[in-house]
This record gives sequence, C-alpha cells and structure tokens, in this order.
Amino acid sequence: MHLGVKICSYFLDIANKLTTNLNLGNSDEWHADETVVFINGVKHYLWLIIDSETRMILSFNLSPSRDASQAFALFNSTSKFGCPSAIVTDRLGSYNLATKTIFNTSKHIKVQSFKDDISNNLIEAFNDTFKDWYKRKRGFKSFESANTLIAMFIFHYNFLRPHLYFIHYFKAKL
Repeated sequence: MHLGVKICSYFLDIANKLTTNLNLGNSDEWHADETVVFINGVKHYLWLIIDSETRMILSFNLSPSRDASQAFALFNSTSKFGCPSAIVTDRLGSYNLATKTIFNTSKHIKVQSFKDDISNNLIEAFNDTFKDWYKRKRGFKSFESANTLIAMFIFHYNFLRPHLYFIHYFKAKL
C-alpha cells in the first residue's frame, strides 16, 4: 500500500472516532454540490456534502462523471450519520433519485437561484476555500493521489481549522 494511502487511512480512522460523538444525524440541513478538478489534465468531479450546523464535510466522492450513481455513492457514504431534515442541492438531476431513495424522509430543496430564501452558499463557500488550496497544486497527477490529498485537506478543514460549532461544543463539555 502506498504511504500516502496509509497516512490518509490513519487520519480517516481518527476522523471517524471524533465524529461518533457529534450528533450529525439530527442536523437541519445537509448541503451537497460538485466542483471540477483535473487529474492529469482530465476533468473530474469532486462531490461534497456538508452539515449546516457543524460546518463539517461529511463525505466526498471523486469521479469522472456527474451521473446519478455518483450522487448515490455520496449519499450512501453519509447515511451512517443519520438523516437530516433537508438536503439542499442545486438543480442537477443526478440528486433527485438518490435523495428520494436514501433520505426519503428528508425534504429535497433544489436551489433555483441566488435570490431564493435558502441558498447553497455554505457548500459554495467551502468550494472556494478548496479551490484556493487546489489552484496551488496545479491539478493532480493521479486518481489515487487526488483522493489522498483531498481527504487530507478535508481532515484539516474539519478538525484542525477552527469551527464555531467546536468552540461551543468543547466549552459546553468543560
């Protein structure tokens, strides 16, 4: 096994242990979106889902396509956290069946425009943060290294970068 994959696996194990104490399944909303990354000059899509309350990235999926099977993969990987009241997405049709099937008790909110009462700005803001980091990489060299580096970035974003939720959570525990 590649050293980067071993390190990534180690940090993902830590992340899973840390998230078991968080009540992610009772969140009001999860926001999902996809953004473009390049691997050896070839366009791929990074699918992401974020919890509105904790601001944590719950899961990601890297794929060469934007079809419904990728939305299913993303939602299946987050179903272990429970079921939010609502899933907020853009109008990409790939989310429709996955939301109805996996989160059948959640309301599916499809953001129509920036003028809507509910927006997907939360995940879009994360995408901007990710893109700032990603631009310096000038793309990824392989699918494996892309997955490893993205997982490490998300670990940093979730657990090392301060989130208001964690400040309140740990203050309450003291």
